[in-house]
Amino acid sequence: MKFEFKVEELNKIIIIHFIGSILDKSEATDLLTSIDEYLEKGNNKFIVNLSQIDYMNSSGLGTLINILTKSRNKYGELVVCEIPEKVIKLLVTSKLQNIFQITERQDLAIEKLNK
Repeated sequence: MKFEFKVEELNKIIIIHFIGSILDKSEATDLLTSIDEYLEKGNNKFIVNLSQIDYMNSSGLGTLINILTKSRNKYGELVVCEIPEKVIKLLVTSKLQNIFQITERQDLAIEKLNK
């Protein structure tokens, strides 16, 4: 399954659901354009929900880092939630688990960004 994403807005928080597999940086071009548009409108708080991701490699991690960097450059934040075990292993292997704010559930991610 190719990479897709679904976006919802909840009280100025942008929730992005990654769906499928992200294997190449070019698959995230539309997503990153969308992130830039939200930032231009003043939205700088993002949640990435990975519950529907089948596979992610370094390109997927690069996409997450890109969203984190873009949001922090606008004084915002990114929280990643509902991470499948295989992606947690990738984060640990790449030593990125401490870079991201991570929560088990989306509602906890919303709480974290509303503080």
